[in-house]
Amino acid sequence: MAAIDPASVLHSPFGAGSKIHSDINIQMITEKLLGVDDLPSLTPFGVTEDELTRYVSVPGSFTTLVSDDEVPILFIRGKKSLRLDLSINLAVDHERAAKVLIEALSRLADRARANGFTELAIDCSFPELTKLAVETFGFVASDNTLTKAL
Repeated sequence: MAAIDPASVLHSPFGAGSKIHSDINIQMITEKLLGVDDLPSLTPFGVTEDELTRYVSVPGSFTTLVSDDEVPILFIRGKKSLRLDLSINLAVDHERAAKVLIEALSRLADRARANGFTELAIDCSFPELTKLAVETFGFVASDNTLTKAL
C-alpha cells in the first residue's frame, strides 16, 4: 500500500481523526429518493428485493441513494426513532420494578406509535433490564442499546 502524503489529506467536518484523501476528484454528488423500482441500482449493496420493499414502504421513513458522478456510494434509510435513557431505582425489589417497567413501556410504545414514531431505542446498561426487554418485548440488544420497531 502506498503511503499517503499528509498534504493531500483533507480534514473531515466529522471531527478530529476523520480524514478524506484529496486525490479523489468528485465533480457532482446526487441524491435520489428510492422506490421499489430502484432495486437494480442497489445490487452493489447486497440489498434484496424484500429488503428494499420493506425499506421503502415503512411509513415515516425515507430511503435515499447518494452517488458521486461515477457510482452509487451510500444507501441511507432514515426513520423516526424515539431514543430514551432509562435508569432503575436499584433499591426497589426487582419483580416490582419489572411489573412497573412492563406497563410503562407498553404505554410508552402506544404513545410513540400514535405520534408517528417507527422505532424505540433505549440506552441502558442494566443486564437485568436488557434481558427483560429482549424476552418480554422483543427488543434487540446491541452494546448498551435496545431497539424495537413499533
